[in-house]
Amino acid sequence: MRAVVAVGVFLASLLVPPIANADTQCEGGAFAVGGYPKTGQVPDGYQPVDTPGGIFPHQSGGYTHGQQVGAANMIDAVDTYAAACPDAEIHLHGYSYGAAIVHTAVETIDQRDYAPRVHVELAGNPRRPGGVEDTWSWLPPIAGIDFRGAGATPQNVASFEDKCNVGRDYVCHAPHPIDIIGSVSGSIGYGTGGHSY
Repeated sequence: MRAVVAVGVFLASLLVPPIANADTQCEGGAFAVGGYPKTGQVPDGYQPVDTPGGIFPHQSGGYTHGQQVGAANMIDAVDTYAAACPDAEIHLHGYSYGAAIVHTAVETIDQRDYAPRVHVELAGNPRRPGGVEDTWSWLPPIAGIDFRGAGATPQNVASFEDKCNVGRDYVCHAPHPIDIIGSVSGSIGYGTGGHSY
């Protein structure tokens, strides 16, 4: 009788997928977009999100198009993960050009039911209030670049950090062109490591 029970338990175990697979799948809730070029500045342990193109028009549509596609890819990745792992925390990271992409994606993610599980960390963000996309938003679109202004501050995510070396990083803190001293100082700071985080 014991042999029959043992065989039954063994056969049943073949039909039930191991629980560890679900646990392993839900360990990777961290997504990131690096700076330009897109392959850089993704922290260890973060899954890179693809962003076709780059800053210049010949790179699959340029700056604005790359942001839109990258943000859509980020939203899809996070939506999929959040549905598969309903109890897991989610971490998003963006640096420089990637921070603008993540900030754009977060404007949508902040409206999702899972938003209270999302932690966002940006660094050198062009869409930060006072960043280059905000300061220069009065310019008409030029060569695939459309500065849309500051990104919205999310209200529903668990945490939101937008790091900037103010006065030393022209990307995330771009003084108005009339402020010549501030513009020069920010540009020099950018060129001497102010955009490193």
